[in-house]
Amino acid sequence: MSDINVWRSKLLRDIEQAGLLRQPRQIKLNSGELAVAGRVDIAGHSVGIAVNVDPMWNNHLPKVFLHPKDALGFIPHIDSEGRYLLS
Repeated sequence: MSDINVWRSKLLRDIEQAGLLRQPRQIKLNSGELAVAGRVDIAGHSVGIAVNVDPMWNNHLPKVFLHPKDALGFIPHIDSEGRYLLS
């Protein structure tokens, strides 16, 4: 498990250094999983997002959450927890 935490910490540093998110940080989702969260600008709105990327990312799609879930109005592919449904 510590290898996964090292991998996630490196991912957070890489995201921060690349400037992909404002205020990047690691959070715990309601499911207990860890995710990288921060803010982005979309269509003129500052929106919170969280991304849970599995270390075996080539076998699993990332989970992307929008916060609040209605930050951009109604989007049919956003579930009740704010998760963007990729599949």
